[in-house]
Amino acid sequence: TQDYREVQLTSVLGKDVLLFRSMVAHEQLSQPFEYHINAYSLDASLDFTKVIGTPMSVCLTLPDNRKRYFNGWVSEFSQMPSGSHRYAAYRMVLRPWLWFLSRYSNCRFFQDKTIPDILKDVFDDRGLIDYDPKKLKPAEYPKREYCVQYRETDFNFVSRRMEEEGIYYYFEHTEDGRHILKLVDDKSDHDSAPGFATIPFAASLRSSYGPPKDTVFDWVVSQSAQPSGYALNSFYFEQPSNPLYKLVEPQAKHPQVQATLYDYPGPDVYRDIANGERYAKIRLQELHAEQERIHAKTNAMGLTVGALFTLTEFPRDDQNRQYLVTGSHIKLHSDFYES
Repeated sequence: TQDYREVQLTSVLGKDVLLFRSMVAHEQLSQPFEYHINAYSLDASLDFTKVIGTPMSVCLTLPDNRKRYFNGWVSEFSQMPSGSHRYAAYRMVLRPWLWFLSRYSNCRFFQDKTIPDILKDVFDDRGLIDYDPKKLKPAEYPKREYCVQYRETDFNFVSRRMEEEGIYYYFEHTEDGRHILKLVDDKSDHDSAPGFATIPFAASLRSSYGPPKDTVFDWVVSQSAQPSGYALNSFYFEQPSNPLYKLVEPQAKHPQVQATLYDYPGPDVYRDIANGERYAKIRLQELHAEQERIHAKTNAMGLTVGALFTLTEFPRDDQNRQYLVTGSHIKLHSDFYES
C-alpha cells in the first residue's frame, strides 16, 4: 500500500493498483511538461487500453504537510522487467492535455478575431476547458482580418500564434487531479509560490546531512550576447503607400553588442505601423529574455515553474533579488515495497 508514504500515485485503475516507485519531471515555460514515472503492480496483465489517454496524479507531501500535485494524461505506457517475483513493473509518461492537440490537425480560417479568441475556439472545439486566460488584456490584442491554419497540428498552430503575440504559459496543478493552463504575457502576471516567496542561499558543503531544507545550494549565473534592436517590415495591398517599416531602437544590456535583427512577417501579422511597433517590441523582449539565465539547485520542493521567489543571503549582493522560475528538473523516489 501507498498509505503514509511521502509520494503517492493515483490512476483510473483504482487505489494501489499502481504503486509509485520513482519520477523524473521536466517542466518549462511555454512547453508541455513530461513526467516519466516508474511504478509497481501486483497485476502483471494490466490492460494498456484502459490507461492511455486517462488522467493520472502524483501527490508529494511537503515537509510542512502541505501537498504538491503533478497531474497529467498518460501518453505512453510500458511494461518493464521488474526483477521481482511479486511485482510487475510499469513505466508511463504523463503530458498535459495541451500536448494531445498534437494528435489533431486541420485546415481552416479564422476571420476578424484576436489570437485569444482563436485560442478559445480551438480549445472549445476539442472540449478542453482547463485553461485560464484571465491575466491576458483583451484590448491589447488586435483583430486578425484572417488567420490561417493549414495542414498544421492544433498544438503547433496555437503555439505559433501565442508566440507571435508574446503569450506564454505554465500549468497549475490542483488537488482534484486537474492541470490548468495559465496564459500570461508579462512577468507581473506571476505570483510567489505559497510558503516560498523568499529562499535563502546555503553553500553546498560536502556533508552527510546535506544542505538545510528549503534552501538554494547551487547557483550558476550566465549572460549571453543578444541583438540590441529589432526591425519589422510589411506590405498591405489595400494601402500600398502606407509605410510599415518599424525599428525598435537598440536597448543594449551589453554596449559592445550593437546589433539589429530584421524580419518581414507580412500582412498576416500586421497591417499598420502601430501594430508593427508592438510586434517588434515583443520580438525584442523575447530575445532579451535570453540575456541572463540562472541554473540553480534547491530542495524547496514547493517551488514551481511560473512562480516568483526572492533569493537572499547570496555572497554577491546583486544576486539577492526576485526571480521567475522558467524551468525545472525534478527527481522523486520512494522506498521499496518488499525487503
